[in-house]
Amino acid sequence: MAYLRALLLVQFLSSIVFVSSQDLAGTNSTTETVDSARSSARVVPPTPAVIMRSHSTRIVHEGDDQDLVCSCKSLNSYTLWLKNGEQMNDGEIVDIVSMQGSDSLLRSTLTIRSAEQSDNGVYTCIFISETGESSLKTFDLLVTVPSPIKVMGDFFNQKGITAIIGVMAALIILMAIATALSYQSALTCKSKRDKREACAKSPSEVSGGHLSSPFVLGTDTQTRISPSSLV
Repeated sequence: MAYLRALLLVQFLSSIVFVSSQDLAGTNSTTETVDSARSSARVVPPTPAVIMRSHSTRIVHEGDDQDLVCSCKSLNSYTLWLKNGEQMNDGEIVDIVSMQGSDSLLRSTLTIRSAEQSDNGVYTCIFISETGESSLKTFDLLVTVPSPIKVMGDFFNQKGITAIIGVMAALIILMAIATALSYQSALTCKSKRDKREACAKSPSEVSGGHLSSPFVLGTDTQTRISPSSLV
């Protein structure tokens, strides 16, 4: 027999979860005919038995995303999410079938985008199987103010690309200036060294290693004059 959807009310008292179910339609009536005699029988769906229960606490900073994930092995289960005991109809919920080893699991994920203080509370994931068995997992979600380190990290993440480009451009300019100055300094040192070497040479070295011979003015050819010829 197919069961009507059950409304599960979750009450949290002293960290203990109590689950109760109520049939939305109250009770079902079935009519049977036996030997042309009609009789009415009232059928009351049994209360789903909780076969698995787990609890965890999640801390998330304001502005961050948070995924709440629960899973069960009954692939045909009906999934229900509650916040503080009330059914969620506007949450971002995704149900998929995934593999864990050799087992197939029905995985339900509730995603909270850009968490705010109003998202604080107790979230409950409930799976209801075709046989009426249910499993649930609860999450205590605590939304806190971002730490100063995270604020600075977000700032640098936003401004990081611009800052990196600026630093790289400055380094390239500095390297170009340093290269130009180094090249100019090398040329200056070479010029000064050449001048010092030229000044240090003797007249004979400058003229090629020998002195020029004296000559008599008015002649076309150079004539060597001895000291005895001058007397």
